[in-house]
Amino acid sequence: MYGSGGNAVGEAVAHRLGCPCYNRQIIDQTAREMGYSTDFVAQTEQNLPTSRLWELIFADSGIPASMNPSKDDAIYVNQSRTIRELAHKGECVIIGRLGNWILRDDPHVLRVFITSGRDFAVKQLVDKLHISPEEAARKIERVNTGRANHYWHYTGKQWTDIAGYDLVINTERTGIDGAVDMILRAFKNVK
Repeated sequence: MYGSGGNAVGEAVAHRLGCPCYNRQIIDQTAREMGYSTDFVAQTEQNLPTSRLWELIFADSGIPASMNPSKDDAIYVNQSRTIRELAHKGECVIIGRLGNWILRDDPHVLRVFITSGRDFAVKQLVDKLHISPEEAARKIERVNTGRANHYWHYTGKQWTDIAGYDLVINTERTGIDGAVDMILRAFKNVK
């Protein structure tokens, strides 16, 4: 959830494992491959419409011109393909971008959801972005709503449904370091 420290947790886990961490890099690669600006991909990726492309994504085939795919759908297909390629290259941490869903059938993937209480998330954003608590609360609501809608559009599932994850951690209770330690302990059992 936005403001819960998921990026910091993911980066720390990757550092401790000595493996790459992919977050913004997925946006950058998608933009390069498709000839779009990184800003366009970043603004578009979590505001995508319902798509007819699931079977193509999992079949890893191209998008037939007859489907007349939108730029949004093409971005989603490209990011899905990139996530699968990165995961199959070796150990890595993938932050967000429906990675838990895209890789749900891979037995070597540990799917983690990072959450916290609203007040904790607001304080994190106030401190990090130097904005008012009211502005932070609005930003959290907007980003989390966008993530939830994006997840629903492409999965038909609730983003916060714990059935989609192997581990759910509340960083307000564990802190970043505690969350990292929990993930690393769980990861040892997945390997």
